[in-house]
Amino acid sequence: GLACIIGHVYPVYYGFKGGKAYERPTTLNLGATVSYQLPLGISIYAKGDNLLGRDYDTYYQYRTAGANFLVGAAITF
Repeated sequence: GLACIIGHVYPVYYGFKGGKAYERPTTLNLGATVSYQLPLGISIYAKGDNLLGRDYDTYYQYRTAGANFLVGAAITF
């Protein structure tokens, strides 16, 4: 079967920009994960994160990587 997950929100917290701390507003991180189950326990997936390319900190002073993507396959046995 096909599965899809879209987006998540980071709540308000103190961030870091230009060498100074600031209160970062709530940030929508538009992301999507799609997976498809094949026969014999094989699944394929694709994931995109920060699809809007927003500049924010996930945690204090840990910057985001910009838009990023991941694809792969998994075998369950």
